[in-house]
Amino acid sequence: MTTISSTSSTGTVSFSGLASGIDTASIVDSLIEVESAPKTLLEDKVTYLETKQTTYEEFNTLLEAFYDTTLGLNNSNDINTFEVSNGGSSYFSISTTSLTSAGSYSV
Repeated sequence: MTTISSTSSTGTVSFSGLASGIDTASIVDSLIEVESAPKTLLEDKVTYLETKQTTYEEFNTLLEAFYDTTLGLNNSNDINTFEVSNGGSSYFSISTTSLTSAGSYSV
């Protein structure tokens, strides 16, 4: 294959395989591609690690929000709250303590 190219603005002239028939431009392009493979792999790894870091940062933000929400629940009385009601009887009074168990009770 013979390729002759000329660029007048730069004065560059290239002859590819003129005398030997070997496409040297294609060979050079392939060599450049092979040499840049490790760089491409590193760029892909950097992209992967940046994505992973962003994911960890988002998870950390959610975890901190969850932690901040649970700070208000630092006492068992905050969790074990009960509501009691009297069916209208004036003969009984109702009260609860922190030791009260959940359930329905009838007298």
